[in-house]
Amino acid sequence: MSNKQTTAVEWLFDKLNNSKCWADPIQCSELFEEAKAIERKQIEDAFNTKRSFDFSSDASKAFKTAEQYFTSTFTEE
Repeated sequence: MSNKQTTAVEWLFDKLNNSKCWADPIQCSELFEEAKAIERKQIEDAFNTKRSFDFSSDASKAFKTAEQYFTSTFTEE
């Protein structure tokens, strides 16, 4: 079992594929708003993670690039 997170786009894609929201614009709008909230939290978490690494004495934890953070957090290996 993986501990990788799902991106907001992946979450929304799965929800749209598994629902009939195309027939219900209100449900579609609610899913879109929820995906935006997920994305905002992911951005805030990334910012806070970076800040905590900046002040960490353990430099081995720090990501050198945003791509390293994204790969470590959101992709399957």
